[in-house]
Amino acid sequence: MINQSKPNHFLHDSLGDPETCTGDHNHPEPEGAEQTELQVLAKTGYEAYAEHQNWKAYNGSPIPAWDAVRGDVKEAWEVAALAIATASA
Repeated sequence: MINQSKPNHFLHDSLGDPETCTGDHNHPEPEGAEQTELQVLAKTGYEAYAEHQNWKAYNGSPIPAWDAVRGDVKEAWEVAALAIATASA
């Protein structure tokens, strides 16, 4: 979910890498970037969690939109999505 009130900061622009960026703006995926099924599941799980928590972390700070999440955190959600998808009931 992109916050329309904030400017976009693309990975390929001159502002630098969004994974290390501390600016208050969006980091949307570049146009045409295809997502794997695992990435879609990770994003779906992340957004469901955030929605359930009213977009607030345990300490009351806002949970960032998926596009603003660091790469290592996205990878962790992908690992969780894979574990859930492959769990036997």
